[in-house]
Amino acid sequence: MTDAISSFGAVGRPVSIHTDDAAKARLKGRYRTETWFKWLGAAAVALAGLFLVLLLSTIVTQAIPALRQNYL
Repeated sequence: MTDAISSFGAVGRPVSIHTDDAAKARLKGRYRTETWFKWLGAAAVALAGLFLVLLLSTIVTQAIPALRQNYL
């Protein structure tokens, strides 16, 4: 009949080109990188929060003496 290669599997679904071992390894690496990126983002937000607390505490501790001064 024809020498054309069918792009459908035995059950009638298209055969994916993304199921070989190399593609699975790339996908695993991509997921690992995504997890690492999420952790780095969370660490950056936590570090920013820490610096915000440090800044606000410095402002408050330096402002307290000004609130206690009184003049006669």
